[in-house]
Amino acid sequence: MKYMKLFISITILSLAFGGEYLAVHRNNTVEYLKLSLIDSLTFPDSNTIQRGTILKSKPLLHRIDEFNTLGLQGSSTDENNFGAYGGNTSAFAATPLNFSDIATDEAVLASTPLTELYDSTGSSLNILVGDTLSVTATINDGVSDETITAKYIVIDNPLIAGRHGPSTIMYRVANIQQFLLAMEDFISGIVWRGGAGSNAQIYTAVMPTGRICIQSDVGTSQPLKNLFISSSNAVSKSKVSMAFKFPSLITVGSLAMGEMLLRPAKKNDYFFNPLLYDAMGYGLSPSVSQIFSSNGLPLDVIVGDTITVAGTVGSVAYGPSPLILSEVTDNVNTSTTLQNLTDCIKNALNLPAYDNSIANNPSVSIVTIGSSVVNQAGSIMVRGQPSADLALKNVIIKSRPKDMASRGVVFDAGFVLTEQ
Repeated sequence: MKYMKLFISITILSLAFGGEYLAVHRNNTVEYLKLSLIDSLTFPDSNTIQRGTILKSKPLLHRIDEFNTLGLQGSSTDENNFGAYGGNTSAFAATPLNFSDIATDEAVLASTPLTELYDSTGSSLNILVGDTLSVTATINDGVSDETITAKYIVIDNPLIAGRHGPSTIMYRVANIQQFLLAMEDFISGIVWRGGAGSNAQIYTAVMPTGRICIQSDVGTSQPLKNLFISSSNAVSKSKVSMAFKFPSLITVGSLAMGEMLLRPAKKNDYFFNPLLYDAMGYGLSPSVSQIFSSNGLPLDVIVGDTITVAGTVGSVAYGPSPLILSEVTDNVNTSTTLQNLTDCIKNALNLPAYDNSIANNPSVSIVTIGSSVVNQAGSIMVRGQPSADLALKNVIIKSRPKDMASRGVVFDAGFVLTEQ
């Protein structure tokens, strides 16, 4: 039997807006309840509050989302033109994004928080709210090299991103897209040459592979040298520098690529996607795995493989129930999603929609960014009903190759559920 203890503090106070209130402090938040609306207040023994079995997987990861590729010079302008809402179809960009879109564009605001970035090995960059990222660059002013450093304060509210006061080398950023737009604004901005402006205009984007791209504009007069990105946080300093490492010389008109970055997986993420699309959203390349393990390895399943779910609820054994990973047809939206998998788990174990706990959590879900300080975003949670007779046991999620090949090791390891 599992039990849950609630740690709260309670204060009775009189507030300026009238009446006596009960202030309930929980998880660093305060909720005010008017005493006249409370019929009774009791304090049950917390050891009698039951909860059901809670199982969770290691976090699943996904490439950071493609961003702002419309403005890249070259053949890429004919495909993958994501980055802003309001284009001709779906979320395709009508125009390239720039610094003025940093706190207004829907795609920018919905980007992955800097605090939720992982490197290509699945290791968190350990960026925290309150950290200061720094970007140092060298650009020739026409006579000699000039080196300047800009600072980027990590915040948690993307709506207030932008320049920090009147400074042209201090910014506030909450997510990866805001950081890139602000870095572009600094390197291409007026701070250089004593306010006359930069000799090195750049454009930033995130490629379909999850790698950050910096392009030196063909109309610029000087290359970008010794670009170096770091953090004030001693824990994340070296990780940030490695994740945002670029060649020491980015020549005029060239593309420089950084490492692949990952983010926590979301319920609507597809197992497979083409990396290239045409202007109407149809795939131009073979589908590849989009979901990665907590070690940064792509899940080793292919279209047509089967995922099976089995387990015991109380004394009743269920499964194995199959989910065939669907074929990507002309429109990529037909591919299997992680939501399809969580639905399969719930149905296979005959679980209700919610766990009937005090919080009434979904029986099967994927932890979303910012929703928990205990469970990592991207983890699959399976919750049983608060009864010993309905305890979850031996829940196994495995892959079954369609051709009996020896793959699925990474997938099976990533979906091992441990009891919390």
